[in-house]
Amino acid sequence: MVPAPTPYRGLLAVRGPLIWPAKAPGDVLDFVLDPSDWLADIDDVLATGVPTLPPPQSDVDLTALWWGPLNGMFVIFLAGGTSGATVTVNVRLAARRGAQCDLAVTLPISTGAAPSSLPTPSVLPNGCPVSPNSIRLSDSSILTLDSGAPLVFG
Repeated sequence: MVPAPTPYRGLLAVRGPLIWPAKAPGDVLDFVLDPSDWLADIDDVLATGVPTLPPPQSDVDLTALWWGPLNGMFVIFLAGGTSGATVTVNVRLAARRGAQCDLAVTLPISTGAAPSSLPTPSVLPNGCPVSPNSIRLSDSSILTLDSGAPLVFG
């Protein structure tokens, strides 16, 4: 009797580099990573995502206003950016059972005038970003988990 071949978890076809569509320096836009293939492969769901952007060189450089899981995807809301630059946004995704995936996404910044200022990110006192799908209580405070992260819909 020949044993069944052992499946190798995590082997996926190479799709090439991850590149988001260009944004202008004055745009304030959301960008998405869909980890459904990775999550299906490990039979899990997205728990968190944490982005890392290059250190800002000016007051209007690329800034993350908020980020987090939304409807099973990782969403990040970005403002600013240096005209003509190409920025690498590193994202660490984590599944509920503990698996992690590090991704590098290229974001081209098209040419255009820089904004005079960027929107102020909404954050909790512990530094966690407040996304639009965070649960607000009647007194406008944000409902949080034991970890201090906002509890969100979706």
